[in-house]
Amino acid sequence: MKVYVKHIILLVSLLALLFPVGKGYAQTTADQQVPQGEQRTYSVTAEPNYQYHWSVSSGGSSTDLSASTGNSVTITWDGTPGIYTLELSVTQIHVNTDGQQIAVCNGDPRQISVEIVEPYTFELVDDHNIMSVSDGETAFNGSVFTNDFMLSTAATNTKALPLDNLAGQSDLIASVTQQAKNGFVVIGIHDGNYSYMPDNGYAGHDSFSYKVERNGIIMESRVQFEILRTNPSKQYPPVAFNDEARAPAGTTIHSTVLNNDIDLNGDPLTVNTTPAKGPLHGTVVLHADGTYIYTPSTPNPVDDEFTYEVTDGHSTVEAKVKLRLYDNTNQNNPPFGGDDLFMSFMKEKSGSVAPNDLSVDGKQALTYKLANKDANGPDHGMVNLKTDGSFSYTPNPGYIGADHFVYEVSDGTRQTYATAYVYVMADLIANAGNDTTVSGCGTVVADASGSQGLDLRYDWTSTTGTFDNPTAQVTNYVPDGPGQHELILTVTNSAGLSKKDTMVATVLPLPEIVMDAPETLESGMSAVLDASGTTGNAPLTFHWSTTDGTIEGVSDEPILEISSPGTYTLDVKDSSGCPATDIVVVQGVNHAPVAYDDFAATSAQEPINIGVLANDVDVDNNLDTSSVTILLKPSYGDVKVLPDGTINYIPTEPYQGNDQFTYQVCDLTNLCDSAVVVIDVSRGPFVIPEAFSPNQDGFNDTFEILGIEQYPGTVLTVYNRWQSKVYTSKDYKNDWDGKCNTGLMSGDRLLPVGTYYYVLTLGGTHKTYKGFVYIAY
Repeated sequence: MKVYVKHIILLVSLLALLFPVGKGYAQTTADQQVPQGEQRTYSVTAEPNYQYHWSVSSGGSSTDLSASTGNSVTITWDGTPGIYTLELSVTQIHVNTDGQQIAVCNGDPRQISVEIVEPYTFELVDDHNIMSVSDGETAFNGSVFTNDFMLSTAATNTKALPLDNLAGQSDLIASVTQQAKNGFVVIGIHDGNYSYMPDNGYAGHDSFSYKVERNGIIMESRVQFEILRTNPSKQYPPVAFNDEARAPAGTTIHSTVLNNDIDLNGDPLTVNTTPAKGPLHGTVVLHADGTYIYTPSTPNPVDDEFTYEVTDGHSTVEAKVKLRLYDNTNQNNPPFGGDDLFMSFMKEKSGSVAPNDLSVDGKQALTYKLANKDANGPDHGMVNLKTDGSFSYTPNPGYIGADHFVYEVSDGTRQTYATAYVYVMADLIANAGNDTTVSGCGTVVADASGSQGLDLRYDWTSTTGTFDNPTAQVTNYVPDGPGQHELILTVTNSAGLSKKDTMVATVLPLPEIVMDAPETLESGMSAVLDASGTTGNAPLTFHWSTTDGTIEGVSDEPILEISSPGTYTLDVKDSSGCPATDIVVVQGVNHAPVAYDDFAATSAQEPINIGVLANDVDVDNNLDTSSVTILLKPSYGDVKVLPDGTINYIPTEPYQGNDQFTYQVCDLTNLCDSAVVVIDVSRGPFVIPEAFSPNQDGFNDTFEILGIEQYPGTVLTVYNRWQSKVYTSKDYKNDWDGKCNTGLMSGDRLLPVGTYYYVLTLGGTHKTYKGFVYIAY
């Protein structure tokens, strides 16, 4: 049998022979570098009549991949990180004439080295810090690792490891790449702790850049500082930190830019809805309250950013928002936690750290708690952080400056960390001014200009007076009277903090005139007006005057002699020139008018005007003619007072005899008297006609008896010449029209022309008239 020996050429074609050197990976001395847990496929060119055998070895031990005898193999590199050898042995097979396979020869094994590396890449997040100028020479201490993490690149591993957990390891190296411009920073090589000291008296923005290296992986980021004032004695611009947001590629981001922006004066912040610079790889919708919606224009991983403007109503500043849309194929990313910034005016501050944090898919519920390193809370206060991200922070009494706490954000599987800063501003000062004493006529000025703070609201109150403008910084106070007055000032800033202060104003009394004077004075007599009891700050000055009276003697003494009724004025001034005035009216003695009884006569139902004032007397000659009133009305008539005091009397009954009424008249001082008026009412004329003509010509158509209305109930009976009754009425009203209403001829027929006999009995009397009446047509 011949044996044929061939030289075997092994062509090894490795898929992804070397893992690309790039973000998160470094050069290696091995032929290939593979993240722990990832798969790789290896193959050689297939040749007829060859058998292939694969094996992996490390540290003296070998694993036979006997299941893989083909020209390719797929290996999951899930071993411990280190150097491994992949070996391939090839055997040529010869088939003899009997059909048997015979191994002709074995080729030399071929090998490549593979390094398994930890499956992490770095994600560094910019840090935001604040400190106050009042911190003096106190440095700010922090850690660059607080919100940085290592991210697994293995498909089977979902672990995201905060760098804080690796702090102190020798293979974790941090260093400053760009020093701060307005201060100096030193950083711990392995723990990431840094100490930053601003230049003496500097206030404003500063930053430094740093890098982190581990196992050849290098990443860079930046730490920002705002060195702020603690006493808002003037208008400061807003403090706007740059923002970040991370989300899977193709995801719409809903977040806010204001959760790390503040205004030192407590003014409300408003965001310009038009970006100062828009994103390049998507669109953003900005709202005035700082919320925004970013929509990427590509489903691929991309880094983007936009710039926004924020204003406090006085000035406008800009800040950037960095957006990282990452590859989340392995679904191994943690939630994003953005740093926060809040402000307190030395009192409890409530808020939420959640608005600028993002879950990976935008739907997972996030829970919050203080990070282990900050489990005891911030350095200068106390914080109560709830699982939903809401918190309340209370600074230590008297503390002014920056404080912070680190919190953990978890989606139930992965965690990340962020820092919430609270900036505690100086307390307000309410200054109502110094206590003062003023004269009774002086002006009390309430002045709050010594108060400290900006955009203050003022509120002056007092229980003993009023203010011209109680909400003004400076206003006049009007006291209700002399004595001590407490002027209470409350100042409130735009953050809602209020303080009070009190100023005591002592108001001296005004002069008070005490007058003793007669009310009346008879003509030809004299009297004394005595103001000697007047009080006030001595010395007091007096001055009397009159327009219609008579002054006897001097007019600049407290006691004045007068000799006639009149109006007298006294002006008094105290030592401060504060005036007081009193007016005394001395009346002359007034006498009441005398009203005398009156008598008048009229006939029945005939009106009469009675001049009742003609015999009345007023010795003071001030009788008021318009004051006449009726005290007691008449029994058989009506009365009406005319404008000149005359009284009109109208009899209303067919009455004969005396009627009377009572009236009253007064003078101009309302002194009055009354009198009685007696009216003699006589009967009117009474005439019975001798004939009438009821021909309906409108003249003399009825039997009309003049004066019959004075006798209601009058009975009329008429007879013809045969003594037959032709007409009768028991209450005659001058209405017989010549027709018969009784007897055989009664109806609507006129009586014939002729002479008729009547009998008339007057109502209310026993008097009867008899006679003849002629009817003609």
